[in-house]
Amino acid sequence: MFTSDNGGIESLQNHYVGTVPDSPLNSENAPLRGEKNTLWEGGMRVCAFANWPGRLEPRKCTAVMHVADWFPTIAHLVGWEPTQAPALDGLDRWDAITGVPEAQSRPRPVCVVHPSGRAVIGDRWKLIVLDKRKNREESLQLYDLLADPFETTDQAAQEPAVVAEYLAIAEADAALDLTDMPADLRDAPP
Repeated sequence: MFTSDNGGIESLQNHYVGTVPDSPLNSENAPLRGEKNTLWEGGMRVCAFANWPGRLEPRKCTAVMHVADWFPTIAHLVGWEPTQAPALDGLDRWDAITGVPEAQSRPRPVCVVHPSGRAVIGDRWKLIVLDKRKNREESLQLYDLLADPFETTDQAAQEPAVVAEYLAIAEADAALDLTDMPADLRDAPP
């Protein structure tokens, strides 16, 4: 398997805290909008592949997947049976990877949390909810990723029912956010 957790940085500057120097090279996400550390497809949509001779036929999988889906998928493949069901963010997506038609649709949308807001991504729609205090752009943006994977046309005004449905998912996901740093992370040595 090969995958990434984010799109590339299109600028030459390192956006993260640390000692990693700026890069003399940059990556290109075009024609996708955005780059690493953004909620647009250029920051999240990545290539991935899996190779398993004798088990996987060459094919393109277009099902919505998240990097968190790899753990439950691999755990299933190796036969791991937990004593109690763990609370996992990801889903076993083996059937989608192998092309089972009814498994292409995702049972629940992916929620991506970012300091600038959050995105909710389903099989067709993607809602971006930007934190109004940190952004100058419209706080709710809805894109039809099947018709417009480059996120050029905001459909929020035309699809209020989809906005309401996805906003409820975003708000339910936000309610699960921890308000305090867990002690094991807070008290960890630097």
